[in-house]
Amino acid sequence: MARGPYSPGERGKAPSGFGIGYLAKTLANLRQARALPSRQTQLEVALRKGVDWFLDPGNTVVWDDPFEYTNQAVAGVAGSALTLTLLPDHARSLKLQDRIRFVAKGAQSPAGFFYDPRGMDINYNFEVMLPEMAELYLLTRNPLLVSMTRKFADWFGYNLLREPDGSGWLTYYAVSDRTATAFYDDVTPDPDRTILGSHFVPAVPDLGAFFTSREDKAATRQAWAEDPAPVPPLAKQDTSPRIIAHAPYGETLPTRAARQAAIDRIPYLRRDNFTERRHDDYGNQDYLYVRRPGLYLGAFFGTRQGSAVKAGTGFLWHPRAGTVIHAQQTATGCWGTVRDGKADADSNLIAEYPSKDLVRYRTPDGSVSTDLVITASSVTRRVTATSAATEQIPLVLQPGDGVVFSDGTVVPYGETRTATADGIVIRRGPATITITWSGRRTATLSTSTRTYLRDGRRRVHVLRIPHDGSLETVVRTAG
Repeated sequence: MARGPYSPGERGKAPSGFGIGYLAKTLANLRQARALPSRQTQLEVALRKGVDWFLDPGNTVVWDDPFEYTNQAVAGVAGSALTLTLLPDHARSLKLQDRIRFVAKGAQSPAGFFYDPRGMDINYNFEVMLPEMAELYLLTRNPLLVSMTRKFADWFGYNLLREPDGSGWLTYYAVSDRTATAFYDDVTPDPDRTILGSHFVPAVPDLGAFFTSREDKAATRQAWAEDPAPVPPLAKQDTSPRIIAHAPYGETLPTRAARQAAIDRIPYLRRDNFTERRHDDYGNQDYLYVRRPGLYLGAFFGTRQGSAVKAGTGFLWHPRAGTVIHAQQTATGCWGTVRDGKADADSNLIAEYPSKDLVRYRTPDGSVSTDLVITASSVTRRVTATSAATEQIPLVLQPGDGVVFSDGTVVPYGETRTATADGIVIRRGPATITITWSGRRTATLSTSTRTYLRDGRRRVHVLRIPHDGSLETVVRTAG
């Protein structure tokens, strides 16, 4: 069973897992159309073989330990569930329920995310795994799936950063294991890969925060229908078969009011003072979330599960300014210390937690050590490196921001400036973000081509401050 780049007859978690689902949907369509009876028979034979192989608990290709690639496994179980609605079999149904229990036991981190492969991934969890699990839920109504989704919704709420103007969310994608989904617009037009996951919303209302509201989705569809312009053809890679395959299930999007209520329950929007550390024993992963009245900070320590993952400090959000610092998945755009061309964020940082307001962490070789101090309205990084290094801070700036180095050098939006200074000030509406560093140094704020959200107003600019191996930077918020 194969799709995409796979080979006919190939047996694997992904090709067979997704293949079972597509073959089952094909059989359902042919039955509905009363077409190609001989092909239906062939599909029935193939599906029984595929389900027997996929649901076999002794199949270590699929059921590995430790568990990896949850999205692929759940796709195969969902495809098997659909197969068993078309080809009922008591023994296979018992195996199906057994595999759901296995997924519930081993596929979700204690932190709340689903392993993909052994770390978190924004895109694969929300856009791939969750819709497949929603299909499985619609076919089985197994309550374990609701419990898993409830735990995931809680986790997701720490990692999606709400923009105060309501335009959407930036994500903590710097710790995503595989993909680079850095934002979600507040309103997602069709085609929408996530929409099948909305079937969990009635049972898990908090999940509704992350879907387009029922009213907004209807408005986008009405606008599309009334637009007299020709519909542009979709290019390859923009024609996901999953969207077509999921469409018959419909959707249960939240109302605008229910969605807003769910947004209001997001942890860092509901409370303004907490320290939350989510831990996974695999690789000793620590996901740290610190909310104080003037800021919300995210950081990651421990074993990086993929090369894209960037450790250390990851984002800084302000209640009125929104996301101000946002780490990228690159050495040139992470929030960290770059020494000899390598960022400490590209290491498996070893952390200690002396108090709720202090984190000490270092690279395994001790070449860079950092004290991270958090107060009600500031974040201080005291860095010690064994040789000259550069402190690097990826800022998210908007066209109306006022940005000025301490020596008076103005930095226009979308431009690059260098100044000899000991600080920089960013003014955004009623909020002021001040970044200072020890001693006057030649610092550069460089623009980039990377923007966030559909309006493209939020642009990444990277502040770089060279030093001789010791530097203290302080980010203060006000307003």
